[in-house]
Amino acid sequence: MLQIFFISIVFIFLIFGLGLFFKWLIPGTFKSTFDWFDPFWIGFAILIAFLQLWHFALPVNTYALFVVTIVAVLGWFSNRKQVLKNLSLRSALGLIGLILVLLVLINQVLFSEASYDHGLYHLQTVKWFNQFPIVPGLGNLQHRLAFNSTNYLYAALLNTSIFHGYSYFVSTVILVGLLILQSLVSLLGWITAPQSASKTRLMYMILLPVILWHVSTQPLAGYPADMTIFVFQIVIFGKLLSLKEEEPNLPLFWQILILTAAASTVKLSFIPFGALVVLTAVYQVYHYVKSSQQLKQFVLVSLGTIFLWGLPWLVRNIFLSGYLLYPSHYIKLPFRWTMPAFLVNDLQAGISLWARTNSGHLVYTADLSWFLQWLKRFVFEPRGIIFLSLLLLLSLVGLSIRKKSKRIPLNSYIFLLPLTGISILIWFLSAPTYRFSGAVIWLFFIVVFLMLYDWVLLNISTKTAANLTLVLVLFLFFFLQNGFSKNFSFSNLFVVENEIAIAQNQQPVETSIVKTTASGLEINVPAEGELCWDLPLPCTTPNDFLSTLTLIDPMDMGKGFYIEHSE
Repeated sequence: MLQIFFISIVFIFLIFGLGLFFKWLIPGTFKSTFDWFDPFWIGFAILIAFLQLWHFALPVNTYALFVVTIVAVLGWFSNRKQVLKNLSLRSALGLIGLILVLLVLINQVLFSEASYDHGLYHLQTVKWFNQFPIVPGLGNLQHRLAFNSTNYLYAALLNTSIFHGYSYFVSTVILVGLLILQSLVSLLGWITAPQSASKTRLMYMILLPVILWHVSTQPLAGYPADMTIFVFQIVIFGKLLSLKEEEPNLPLFWQILILTAAASTVKLSFIPFGALVVLTAVYQVYHYVKSSQQLKQFVLVSLGTIFLWGLPWLVRNIFLSGYLLYPSHYIKLPFRWTMPAFLVNDLQAGISLWARTNSGHLVYTADLSWFLQWLKRFVFEPRGIIFLSLLLLLSLVGLSIRKKSKRIPLNSYIFLLPLTGISILIWFLSAPTYRFSGAVIWLFFIVVFLMLYDWVLLNISTKTAANLTLVLVLFLFFFLQNGFSKNFSFSNLFVVENEIAIAQNQQPVETSIVKTTASGLEINVPAEGELCWDLPLPCTTPNDFLSTLTLIDPMDMGKGFYIEHSE
């Protein structure tokens, strides 16, 4: 346990350092006032950009970690005066809070099981990233290996050097740990001054029981991209609220743009939400860009964001699958390694069908009968929050049309309703299973509550609004009973069994079998089931094995794969 704790602290230090280096390099990207959380989230986005570029030429190995460490140390050193200046009792309390949060999360992850997908392809993807630069046509070996998520690049970095085998415990814990700490800090700030709390602080405080419930009931072990998206959406939405509440400023807009670009490389399904966020942010700040210098800066940072995050991600898609927006099959490029149509054409539809049928347990008929069955099986807590949100929204409409009621201004948080509402609609139409929803259901609820909060401020009193917030938080803590482990093992207090040992227990190397393709390529296949776990490369599932799979270079599988005579 303490071993995982110290590894977590090391990587939190490195990610913070990357953000501080970026702050020193491009100071206009941050607000003038120092915020301890901003460097971490921006640092994580910078890490993603760096790893994408690095992986074109080299595997994500110890050398990559060395470069990240050097830059992070430079970041801390270049900002040492400002960091020391902002050390205070509150900072010390925040550090103590971080330690406690990490210890709780680490104990949770030690007794958690990874998702089914971890053994299916997550671990194998990280193994490829650790051992080779980006491999053309990797999706031909197993189509899931072409799911181009930078979350696995991040996990691969944490899986290098002396830390090999512990990314399984650390990668997600770091992100949710900082998110929980930010929520706790907001709660503490609200307790000290409940009637002057910002809307961003209210959001984090209200979402604290939500985050605790989500983290303790969804897969925490391994490196699930869905959890990273959940974190990203909350952080980005918080900055969007700040952009509305504060005097709109370009530094906040840059942060929203950078974080949105980084999150879009984690999972393709985030892009609709991200696009709506950016459009909303542009609407908020466009009339504040007055001088030619500001306009030039606006264009340069926007283009820089595209070139640092978006363009490398698109190129990685092409390398891994031959398609620009894989798993979408619409933009196919004529490379030797491009995955054949029979592997790709039905893939997106299959993902949607899997989600619509509750992992294959329902028959999808696209009618009211199917919807009622889907709704009945949908996770109870978010389903209840959707109904509560709609009830509050209807109540707010009823209150607002009363003659003596002061109406909420149109420029209030009502403008965020389309953003969250459309995001939920897109999720429902594309892949309506809870883990694919990220945080949009909860953010819709937050918007509705903030509108109600504003109505109470206008029509009743500030004190009543504060009391209403307290009641809501207490209700959520009661309604969303978290599932944190009550177990504790003294055998895990100092050193824990690493991921390699866990994988060996799940899928022993000795039980694998070797299949040979027509070209003579030997591929490892699980003897039972379809989970490769930590089996040697190359490995695929029995159903994904293709006898026509061929190496581009017979002497080096790192040069890529293609399907011979596929068309």
